Amino acid sequence: NHESQPLVTVGANEPIHNAIALMRKFGISQLPVVENEKFIGSINDNKLLSVLTDNPSARDQSIKHFTNEAFPVVQASDPLSAVAKYFSDFNGAVLVELGQGKHQIITRHDLVAAMS
Repeated sequence: NHESQPLVTVGANEPIHNAIALMRKFGISQLPVVENEKFIGSINDNKLLSVLTDNPSARDQSIKHFTNEAFPVVQASDPLSAVAKYFSDFNGAVLVELGQGKHQIITRHDLVAAMS
């Protein structure tokens, strides 16, 4: 449960190596990408591996050039069955709107744990 922790994000203009450092520090595999306080995309370890395998020097390039689609945003009151429909092979997380501009992430792992 991540509820007591602030949402970890990476800025669109930050270099890829910053996203990797955040993932290591917090033990996570995916991050929302933000620009001007808006969610504009996401990045995950699969995408980073692919990018860096193709071009190791990309580690210094801006995240915004490599983002996946932004995570869908759901409401805290949405039932798990509705939230589950947003997960796919291409999307492993959703953002839960908590109000007052705050969000939290629910990963596929979190959802499975909540349903078991």
